[in-house]
Amino acid sequence: MIPAYVDLGSQTEGDTWEGLEIGPVVDQDSNPMPHPCASCRIDFRHKISGMLGVRLTSIPTTVNQVITVPATILILDANAWLFSIPELNLGLKAGPYEWEFETTDTSGVVRSLYSGDLVIVVDITHD
Repeated sequence: MIPAYVDLGSQTEGDTWEGLEIGPVVDQDSNPMPHPCASCRIDFRHKISGMLGVRLTSIPTTVNQVITVPATILILDANAWLFSIPELNLGLKAGPYEWEFETTDTSGVVRSLYSGDLVIVVDITHD
């Protein structure tokens, strides 16, 4: 499955990101997904270096000793595939990023549903 592209635009470095609401998700024929969602995550990676900037997840994890913000994605309805990512500071440095939203259902099927770009711009009011 090719993820649907969503451009998140620009965000000023250090500012609070407004978050996302995702779902409900349906299959290609507009039917409910066959199994409930068990977990999900979003990775923001620097577009040039490929380095992981931050991982948001429904299950707390640590990747390559990069501490993630624990349980920052809420699965509001696992059967309807309805998700909420509340406002938070992503902590990303200025630069271009790409992101991808990936899910795993209760049968173990992994799907990358959405991907896109986010540009973090320099904050001119920084210390």
